[in-house]
Amino acid sequence: MQGYFVRIAPNEVSVSHPDAVRQLLHAQIAKGPWYAIMSLPDYRYVNQMSELDPKEHIRKQRNIASGYALSNIIQHEPHFDAILRLLTTRLNDFCESGQPVELDRWFTFFAFDAVGEVIFSKSFGFLEQGKDVRDAIANQRLLAPYATVMGHYCWFHNLTLGNPLLSRLGIQPSSHVFDTCIAAIDARKKNPAKRNDMMQKWIDTRAKYPDRMEEVEIFSTAVGTLGAGGDTVSATIQALFYLLIRHPRHMIRLQDELDAAHDRKELSPIVKYDEAQRLPFLQACVCRNTLPVVKVWF
Repeated sequence: MQGYFVRIAPNEVSVSHPDAVRQLLHAQIAKGPWYAIMSLPDYRYVNQMSELDPKEHIRKQRNIASGYALSNIIQHEPHFDAILRLLTTRLNDFCESGQPVELDRWFTFFAFDAVGEVIFSKSFGFLEQGKDVRDAIANQRLLAPYATVMGHYCWFHNLTLGNPLLSRLGIQPSSHVFDTCIAAIDARKKNPAKRNDMMQKWIDTRAKYPDRMEEVEIFSTAVGTLGAGGDTVSATIQALFYLLIRHPRHMIRLQDELDAAHDRKELSPIVKYDEAQRLPFLQACVCRNTLPVVKVWF
């Protein structure tokens, strides 16, 4: 790494100096081999997270960028609202019955159903059924410690959980998630009435640049985004409520802000993105406190 240090004084070097940063940006340093384990469901499906070659990573990122655009995500708000209403109904049922509720489970159910909607307009039914369907989420949590260790032994992973034979047989821990992705992609190809979700953005990119984007990238990106997005959304919601419960005065202040905005008729029954943007204390709770905690976790 000596070539990326910039001497700024006779006995001083810097890695944060603008010249050093420019050298690092143009260096295109390859990722470590550990990231290869992020290819899901098996080693054939290399996504933007598992791609080690910096040039290929840039190409893949350029192909899928349109799906992640905020303008594309925002248009799915009505579908998020339906999932939020279902979550509210489930939590109200617990309140009326007086039974304890495992918020982490229900927040995770919501997160994966919501991410499923934005990727390919199809939730997994976790909230509707009120359970972890085929233990897909539980199995995915077990994959985290597995990946932590086996990422250093990818050759062994490719013989076991990363083996294409297991994905063909559908006996991997997250086979339900993969099966749902495959079914959604197949249904999309046959359905002329399509929604402009992430999947459609990637299909359109593939149609426009067939020489730049392979079809297998659509599936690998969908699965990778689902796993990363579901966990991150769930962790963010859990962290937010955990911190608020641990600090009641902040919970009260946030409730007061929400009540005041409601009295001014500035909030919809299900708060919209642009309405939430005008709530400064809510934004402080999410952006300045919760998200930094989640980044440390991940």
